[in-house]
Amino acid sequence: RVSFDNGVELDADNVFAVFPQHAPDLFVSAGLTDPTGFIPVDLLTNRLKGKGDSGRNVFAIGDACSALIPKTGKPHPKAGEFAWQMGTAVAANIRASVC
Repeated sequence: RVSFDNGVELDADNVFAVFPQHAPDLFVSAGLTDPTGFIPVDLLTNRLKGKGDSGRNVFAIGDACSALIPKTGKPHPKAGEFAWQMGTAVAANIRASVC
């Protein structure tokens, strides 16, 4: 049984809690997030979007960022595997830019 603050009660065999996602407050207060609460990045490079040259060496990965898929216009899914792949790609981009 699940009880809500408004007095409604529901019988349930399973309950799944889904909490709002957004970038950490540090990035919000730095002005790096968009209205959805995520850091907008380029899908292929994970570089910060919309900040001109000041964002060209800024990268964001994982749940903190939002990369839109061009064909659908929807955000890239959030999952550990995608974060790992983003991190690997960003590490290679940073290495290539300094070596």
